[in-house]
Amino acid sequence: MTQAELATRMGRPQQAVNEIVNAKKMITPETALEIERALGVAASFWTNLGAIHRLIQARDARQAAIDAEKPWLKRFPAAEMAKRGWIAARTKPAERVDELLGFFGVQSFSALDQLAPGASFRKTPAAKVDRWPLEAWLRRGERLGAAVHAEPFDEAAFRAALADIRELAAADIPNLPRLRDVCARAGVAVVVVPSLPKAGVNGATRWIRPDRALIQLSLRYKWLDIFWFSFFHEAAHVLEGYSRRVVINSNGDSGASESERRADQFAADALIPPDDWARFIESHDPPRHVVRFAAKVGTHPAIVVGRLQHEGRIARNRLNDLRPRFDGTALAGVDQ
Repeated sequence: MTQAELATRMGRPQQAVNEIVNAKKMITPETALEIERALGVAASFWTNLGAIHRLIQARDARQAAIDAEKPWLKRFPAAEMAKRGWIAARTKPAERVDELLGFFGVQSFSALDQLAPGASFRKTPAAKVDRWPLEAWLRRGERLGAAVHAEPFDEAAFRAALADIRELAAADIPNLPRLRDVCARAGVAVVVVPSLPKAGVNGATRWIRPDRALIQLSLRYKWLDIFWFSFFHEAAHVLEGYSRRVVINSNGDSGASESERRADQFAADALIPPDDWARFIESHDPPRHVVRFAAKVGTHPAIVVGRLQHEGRIARNRLNDLRPRFDGTALAGVDQ
């Protein structure tokens, strides 16, 4: 049967039939009924055929879109993310693209570029911070933080919690389950996500809801003093109140903002009362009395040593026997 004859039988212009035959025009239910009468083939066959064709077109378009995203693969540490279980391990580039897009919850990496927090962050001059591993680290923390059960944020409760948490800093290793539990009751989710290569961060703070703050720590150096200083630094940003801004911390920088300097001072004072510290550094030969002073103020000697080093009162390699590293893999509550 020619297109002209089919058009006559259907009561349609021949051009319309030609467009249907060449997949330029969709088969509507009305058209399917007309073809059924003309050819004696059920209308459902034609509507299903049209739906299958449109699905194939959509898949082709999606595949083309995924192929266009492949150049982005080199920006993300996909192999390391798969090793940690953040995404499924895939060998084909298109499948890795699909995994990463699913991880970030976007249809394209250009959308991620627009949605990414544009975070302000601090880094040492030697640190090599790559934005995209950093975004992956942040996204992992966001997803884990969303799963934490926490009460609505209460500033007074959080300030009280910080006083309790300070006691945890006297232990040789961080008690993460206790830390997370105390913070959750005050409306702050705490997650520990080891840093990705080139992410270059110690911690980050953001609000995942107007009544829920998130503190994300990295265990980047596994020094006890840096862990607790990072936590209290991020806690200071939480106490600044709700903000859409993401603040990322990666060790002191002389060019840090006033907000960062305030957070540093808050952390220093939270860990060692300022009056006690002033008397200590004015005493004769403070390094000789680190252990005794730490016991007096109820903190760990590592925190005293770390501050002496940071303020340049002793060399960076001095008294590190009082400042041991801890094994992050042995901590309960770390996202491995």
